[in-house]
Amino acid sequence: MGERRALLIATERYLDDTLPQLRSPVHDARKLAALLEDPDVGQFDSVQVLVDESKAVIEEAVERLFQARGVDLALVYLSCHGLKDGRGRLHFATVRSSREMVRASSVSAEFIKESMEYSRAKQKIALLDCCFSGAFGASKGGADTEDIPRQFVDRGSYVITAANSVQEALEDETPGAGAAEWSSVFTRAVIDGLTTGRADLDEDGWVTAQELYQYVAEVVARTHEQKPTFFGSDIQGGNRLRLSKAAAHAHRPFPSLTETEGPSPLTTLDQLLPPLTVTEERGLSAVDWRDSGRLITPVGRSHRTEGRRVRTHCVDLSGGAGHVAVAGGPRSGKTLLLQTLVTSLALTHTPHEVEFHCLDFGGGGLRRLTHLPHVRGIAHRQNPDEVHRMVAHAVWLNTLRENQFGQLPSIDSIEAYRGARARGELSDQPVGDLFLLVDGWPEFADNFQDLAVALRGIGATSLRHGVHLAVTTPHWSALPKSLLDVMLTRFELALSSPDDSLVHPEPAARLTPATPGVALCTDRAEKRYVHIALPRTDGLTTVDDLATAAAALGQQARGGWSRSPADDIAPPVSRTLDQLDFTQLMGIGDPGTFDAAQAWRPRTALERLRVPIGVGPDGQPVMLDLKEASLEGMGPHGLCVGSTGSGKSELLRTLVLALAVTHSSENLNFILADFKGGATFAGMSLLPHVAAVITNLADDMALIDRMRDAITGELQRRQELLRDAGNYPNVTAYENARAAGAPLMPLPSLVLVVDEFSELLTAKPDFIEMFIQIGRIGRSLGVHMLLASQRLEEGKLRGLDTYLSYRIGLRTFSAAESRAAIGVPDAYHLPSAPGSGLLRHDGDAMARFKAAYVSGVYRAPGRAAEHPDALADTVLDVLVQRMDGRGPAAHQVWLPPLDESPTVDQLLPPLAVTPARGLHADGFAPSALVVPAGVVDKPYEQRRDVRYLDFSGAAGHGLFVGGPQSGKSTALRSVIAAFALTHTPREVQFYGVDFGGGGLLDVEGLPHVGTIASRLDPDKVRRTISEVAGILDRREEFFRSHSLDSMVTYRKRRAAGHFPDEAYGDVFLVIDGWSSFRSDHDELESAVLDIAGRGLGLGVHLLLGANRHTEVRPALRDLLLNRVELRLGDPLESEVDRRQAENVPIGRPGRGLSPDRDHFLAALPRLDGRPDPDTLGEALAELVNAVRTHWNGPTAPKVRMLPALLPVDALPQPGDGPATGIPFALDETTLAPVHLDFETDPLLVVYGESESGKSSLLRLLARQIAERHPAERALLVVADYRRSLLGDIPDSHISHYCGMAPQLKEVIAGLAGSLSRRMPGPDVTPEQLRKRSWYDLPDAYVFVDDYDLVATSSGNPLQPLLEYLPFARDLGLRLILARSSSGAGRASFEPVMQRTLELGAQGLLLAGDPGEGHLVGNHRARHLPPGRALFVNRKREARLVQTAWSPPA
Repeated sequence: MGERRALLIATERYLDDTLPQLRSPVHDARKLAALLEDPDVGQFDSVQVLVDESKAVIEEAVERLFQARGVDLALVYLSCHGLKDGRGRLHFATVRSSREMVRASSVSAEFIKESMEYSRAKQKIALLDCCFSGAFGASKGGADTEDIPRQFVDRGSYVITAANSVQEALEDETPGAGAAEWSSVFTRAVIDGLTTGRADLDEDGWVTAQELYQYVAEVVARTHEQKPTFFGSDIQGGNRLRLSKAAAHAHRPFPSLTETEGPSPLTTLDQLLPPLTVTEERGLSAVDWRDSGRLITPVGRSHRTEGRRVRTHCVDLSGGAGHVAVAGGPRSGKTLLLQTLVTSLALTHTPHEVEFHCLDFGGGGLRRLTHLPHVRGIAHRQNPDEVHRMVAHAVWLNTLRENQFGQLPSIDSIEAYRGARARGELSDQPVGDLFLLVDGWPEFADNFQDLAVALRGIGATSLRHGVHLAVTTPHWSALPKSLLDVMLTRFELALSSPDDSLVHPEPAARLTPATPGVALCTDRAEKRYVHIALPRTDGLTTVDDLATAAAALGQQARGGWSRSPADDIAPPVSRTLDQLDFTQLMGIGDPGTFDAAQAWRPRTALERLRVPIGVGPDGQPVMLDLKEASLEGMGPHGLCVGSTGSGKSELLRTLVLALAVTHSSENLNFILADFKGGATFAGMSLLPHVAAVITNLADDMALIDRMRDAITGELQRRQELLRDAGNYPNVTAYENARAAGAPLMPLPSLVLVVDEFSELLTAKPDFIEMFIQIGRIGRSLGVHMLLASQRLEEGKLRGLDTYLSYRIGLRTFSAAESRAAIGVPDAYHLPSAPGSGLLRHDGDAMARFKAAYVSGVYRAPGRAAEHPDALADTVLDVLVQRMDGRGPAAHQVWLPPLDESPTVDQLLPPLAVTPARGLHADGFAPSALVVPAGVVDKPYEQRRDVRYLDFSGAAGHGLFVGGPQSGKSTALRSVIAAFALTHTPREVQFYGVDFGGGGLLDVEGLPHVGTIASRLDPDKVRRTISEVAGILDRREEFFRSHSLDSMVTYRKRRAAGHFPDEAYGDVFLVIDGWSSFRSDHDELESAVLDIAGRGLGLGVHLLLGANRHTEVRPALRDLLLNRVELRLGDPLESEVDRRQAENVPIGRPGRGLSPDRDHFLAALPRLDGRPDPDTLGEALAELVNAVRTHWNGPTAPKVRMLPALLPVDALPQPGDGPATGIPFALDETTLAPVHLDFETDPLLVVYGESESGKSSLLRLLARQIAERHPAERALLVVADYRRSLLGDIPDSHISHYCGMAPQLKEVIAGLAGSLSRRMPGPDVTPEQLRKRSWYDLPDAYVFVDDYDLVATSSGNPLQPLLEYLPFARDLGLRLILARSSSGAGRASFEPVMQRTLELGAQGLLLAGDPGEGHLVGNHRARHLPPGRALFVNRKREARLVQTAWSPPA
């Protein structure tokens, strides 16, 4: 058999300064050399170690190794720096290597590879412990190629590298090895696998290269990101490279689970450990245990599921497998396994190295561990506070270590932490590793869901900080997957269902209730049975007296441990402080005798803004200092988070009251805001310090923006005050100047406390910008901010958290919220008692406290305790009462919201009565058309102004826009009432059209109001519009005739006594309900547009009320510049500000936006100062009556109406005035007579339904013609089939009266012949044509009543006249056709009627159905009273007329 030779090359020192010196290569090489030379392990015949040699010496030694004859196994080990050249090829650094000349000064990997490839040895192995050693397989090319030749791996060559091609190979302090002993992570795993035999994965007594790699890769991966790699394969023939023997003590025969012969499977811990001894340094422990203090400890003996060789089974909890999970059915030995694990760790570690906290939710078996000095406490379900404390301590320690590792430069991992403790450093730290045991996870998770979530949260990170979890469960599914995934040390006892096994159902099925204490586990990819050792050290293998044995062992351990470990974890707040009274905390004695003047004594700079909020575990006050850090404070801004019932509201009250009782209102003010309710700050509004109490923001989102404006305005006010006072940079400089005698007003510090700010940000996310602004500039302005909330989501503080210098965490809903609030999850694990909290400031400084109670019932000294009275004064109430009115009132930042409408009299100067002006606002200038309409809220300026509407200029027309029930009608009435109290009826007159809700009718009794027309009186509506249009027309003519240049001149001259006959001053047309008005009276829209277009220059104004801006056509809307926008149905239609319009509250009539985008509230038209809208009708009636009673002058002229029956005598008689035609009606617009001039328009068509007045009109016209023309000049041909005109037409003028068609046909034929003869011949001169003097015959007036009966399908007797209709004016033909409007639309194409209309006949449309369509031009019939008609002719627009009534004979 050939030799086994090894060459170990270690290079620590480097002459090149750019190559760091190493600490472990020489130590590792010598330790590995001793192991390889060991005849029981490596069995190598020759081992050579080279230390810090040159390239030439190393290459010569390598070549000699691989070229030697008679060698079976050649091993080369290199521990040094790995370097790459410019092409990415690997080289091994030597003592003279240079980064500038890597190839010339270093040993190339290619050289090692070729030496192995051409070696005479049967088997070769290279162990490469250097950076980038994985690049060995790519030494000839790029980093991504693998060029190891096939013959290389086929010839029995193996390479195990410490890292891949891009990773560094790490070295660190050897855990538990004493001071300053360094080793390579890779080589340490190699030595451990060979020394213990654990690398013998198949338990055949030999460790092969493949087994060694698998073991090393697994061990390194547990604690580091480093990834070893492997190249090579077995030689042909199947003989595997046997690197070393496994440790001899690892294998002993052990009976299988089903065998009864042989030694008993039960063993005890003392049989697995070296002898126990007591030392002063380590107490009772297995001092010679090789892994003492390294978290590697035995728990039993194990063998492969298909093998029989046994070994001591150890668990390694030092790395990534530091969490333990145990699953098993009832009585399977779960608790026993935990007892064994704890006892084994206790016998191999000191109480300073490990400590245990036990949560016993099983059968109480963990109580046996009580006597061990390492066990700090055992909590049960019945003691929830203790359970909370233990979990909280584990979470706290995890967070603490996380912060410490980030701050201590020499401590970057738990391994370094353990090493530092082993060297005697970090003596102030209480423990090395902490184990939290949960026996019975399902019961624990059900009873403490929040704590279970917390443990799941820290499971992934706690091992890095030395916090371990060990849990038991009856089945794996009871453990959350996120927790199970990080618990890599698992034991599977007898399960209720083997199919639930996470290892394998088949071997799991062999575990039954008959095999308690036997577990199935996976160790380095092998399935193994572990026979758990009994937790005793007396060598007895009985289980009946385990409790007695545990007590004896615990007593022995405590006796052997001479040190005094801490008695408890994180001492809880004393129970006596559960109801710490505020007066005790502040030391102010009886609140009933509190003296504010004495308490508000001047405070030192250190005491300023520094108050206690509770007491700490030591009973000392915990102070909160709001000063900035430069003044030795905690910073001006902070955060407070606490769940429901945590005492958050009480803490806020305590803080505010503590500041109030120690600081005068001259030095300190508050803004107290509560997003919901307002209970937090109830009763504090009476404090003189309070500048604002803002509550119920959730009920009215508009208040949120108002609050932002108010606070932003306060910041601006303070900035301007500092600037105006002398450009002081901050409030500190201002106060210093004031203290030095400068005549400056006090500028108190302002503390802003916002409760439920998280919900506020949810409702208004952009509100955070204001908080950030305060955080940015608040310090210099003396503004401090405390934000409080029940919940806090991750990312909610985006950008704000950098300004929050102190954090207060009460008990939170989740660990995530605690971490978001105070940076650690500890607040989640605080006791459930209200007031328990953590104060964190200055980075990691954290203080636990119990808050004081300020809402307790006040009892005077000496009074016996009584039954609590819900209405009794609290301590807070009494103290507030004692301070009420004692100091200067704070500057009011927050004025009351616009909740109560002002009344008109409140917006005006005091009212007075004089004979000249009646009841009026004394001192109010009446010359301008300016009136108050409401109040404007200006929170930014912290004031409220009266909103005035000025109608004297370009904005003389008004538009009041608002959705239903928004207060439009009330606002219009308020404007009218304001005018009535500031102007006389001679100065302004109002005419209204009410299509709203009838509200305008309430002001009709004012002497300023001429008429109010409603929807139910369409005649009055039309007459009102016509009356105002007539006023406009007459005034235009008046201005022209009197040379008036403007309305201003007219007002002045009229006020001076000129124009006494002019009854009108400024005239206002008010239309409420524009959409309905336009729908019902579309024909009047043009008249309204004309009034708006011409009215301003002539003193005629228009006020419209509409639901939407778009209801008013742009041509009209552009003229209405004085706009009042109330709450809109759709805020997006706002023409002021869409975003602000959304904040106008719904259901608050009168609320709206001003043109400056400020909120305003319209006034109520009443004089009693009461804001009650329910009694507005009665109050308005009183206002109207008061104004009317005190006015003795002329009132506004009433609208003249068309009479329902117009006597014919009311028309001009023959000879009255110039003869302009036949008078027959009155014009609705002008109330002037209307004439029919048949000389210019000889054709007339009359439509009307039954009883509309057609026949009456024909009778009137016939009589008027007869009165004005003798028979020689006018003859009448009457076609009256119904004989309704019989006897009513003067016989003197009747040529023919036709009651039948044949008679009419004969008469018309004769008339046609006469007309034919009247046609001018060629001998007619132009002069005769002009004067129509070529014939001397009377004009023929053809009256046809019921034309629909004349023109039938059988013929039309009037057909012969068709060709003469175009010449009717010249031939003396006058045609009057009257027919029913029913069916008129269909009959309009009848030839005679069609031709008549085509020739521009005049039309009179009496009452009819609009559905018949256009009858004359584009005009339809409409529903009208009898005798009322729409008169259409070519000379002017259509107009309504009232025809005269001529009674029948």
